[in-house]
Amino acid sequence: MNTRFGTCAALATCVFILAGQSAARGQCMTEPSGFAGGSGSQADPYRICNAAQLSNIRNQSAGQYFILTADIDLSGGEGAANPTPTHNWDPIVLNDLEFDGMGHSIDNLMIDFTNPDEPSSGALFAHISNGHIRNVTLNNVAIESAGTFIAGAVAFMERDGYIENVEVNGTIIGASRVGGVVGRCWGFVDDTHIKNCRFSGTIECSLNAGGGIVGQTWRTNIEDCKVDCEISGGSELGGIVGDAWPATRIYECLSRGSVTGTGSKVGGIAGIAGNVGGGIIDLRMADCYSESDIHGDSGVGGLVGANLYLGISIENCYAVGSVSGNDASTTNGMVGCYSTTNFSAKDCYWNTWSTGQANATGWCGIPPGPGPVAGMTGLNTAQMFFRSTYENSWDFCGTWIINDGNDYPRLVHELAALPFDDFNANQIDDECDVPGDFTGDGHVGLDDVGPFVQHLLTGGDSILADINGDASNNGLDVQAMVGALIAP
Repeated sequence: MNTRFGTCAALATCVFILAGQSAARGQCMTEPSGFAGGSGSQADPYRICNAAQLSNIRNQSAGQYFILTADIDLSGGEGAANPTPTHNWDPIVLNDLEFDGMGHSIDNLMIDFTNPDEPSSGALFAHISNGHIRNVTLNNVAIESAGTFIAGAVAFMERDGYIENVEVNGTIIGASRVGGVVGRCWGFVDDTHIKNCRFSGTIECSLNAGGGIVGQTWRTNIEDCKVDCEISGGSELGGIVGDAWPATRIYECLSRGSVTGTGSKVGGIAGIAGNVGGGIIDLRMADCYSESDIHGDSGVGGLVGANLYLGISIENCYAVGSVSGNDASTTNGMVGCYSTTNFSAKDCYWNTWSTGQANATGWCGIPPGPGPVAGMTGLNTAQMFFRSTYENSWDFCGTWIINDGNDYPRLVHELAALPFDDFNANQIDDECDVPGDFTGDGHVGLDDVGPFVQHLLTGGDSILADINGDASNNGLDVQAMVGALIAP
């Protein structure tokens, strides 16, 4: 037997057995441990199939492993000591947590901490240090607090925390450090990580530090994240992160919707970059874009509202949403304003028509400032629709894809959610084609099967679908695709 195929089959069998043990008994059962099974080890994680079992995580010691084996509805109130019509969950605090949703959802999470005497941190998990949260969707969340650290999944994550493949939708309201997925990521010695996370819905942050993915960061890597939401509030608001402190890295992220602040520092990706001195690069941003409409008082930009104190590096990014502010000198197409000489940009663009802005950036201090920053170019819509505009350094062999002449560049990790006809295989240059690699990540995997089949069914003709190399697209390529998937 092919070793790789045998290993995959064995893993699939194990997952099936784990996920199906409770179902095999006919219903979700609770064992003496308070879970549906398992011992809490990495090899035998606690299994969770209802709200009471999920709530039981709070009673465990650090370093335990948990997985979901079913979708869970929290509307019954089993997760709160004193449930009300607007509150059915008390946030969990547990360090060194390993939680894997296994692709399941947690629905109807409601937290109401509007009373000043109640806790302020509101989320599924209130605090995690060195914890890992993966592969779960939080549907229809309704969280409101009068305090700080408010989010869908984790209110406060620190040290070597890691959140991956988490999607949240609903309404989140708080005063400060409010995020769609995480309220605050504080890396300290070790970096925190947020990867492939999504938020859609509404965020209200009455004071400061509100973001579509995370409210405030320090030593945090944010990758492959996407928001489509309405963000409103006071100051330091951003489509991805509101307040980015030192060593924040944002790669391959996108923002859609709107970001509206009554105060300053409002941006399509980040509200403010740099809140402390120190002389290091504060924010690195690469391969990101914003379609969000941005409005604020001052320090308003298509990508970043304001950069203060520390450095900023932006590469291969663009902004196309409308940008407006009360202070014209600090309202601009890319970065509202900056007050550091350590500012670099490379191959970045903004749409002068759609943003309504003629300049890339301005100076936050007393004019005139050091003048324009190179590497940011204003273009019209037609110019931004062509790949030739981005040839200098943009990667169209794995990071970006474009329907040449018809749309802006899009990130490859969006491909599964985009109309196939608009982003078909013929749009990828032959020079970087790997036969069968429809997602453009450099290898053939299960994520390529859907686009490949659709391509054949619609009668497409492409070098990408010519898996067997006979200069045609036919059933023989299907056999070759299967062989490529199971090859060692």
